[in-house]
Amino acid sequence: MENALSKLSITELKAAYLNLVLQNCITELKAVVYDELAKVEQSQANIRILHQELRNKLQPQQQEVPQNGGLPQVTQSDFNPPSL
Repeated sequence: MENALSKLSITELKAAYLNLVLQNCITELKAVVYDELAKVEQSQANIRILHQELRNKLQPQQQEVPQNGGLPQVTQSDFNPPSL
């Protein structure tokens, strides 16, 4: 190994070093990207679960129609002006 390195020029040694640094950076970036992707996938799964829970809660409510057809109850107090 020592003989092979001694035959390389400074430029070639710098290029080899930069290549190793670059490969290390790429490996670290890949790890970060995969971690973030896992977080996104988990978030999407959580959103799907919440959406299903909301749908399950809303379905029974939509099926129960009040006797007044779902209209709001209006009383005399709705027409009285507020007292000052």
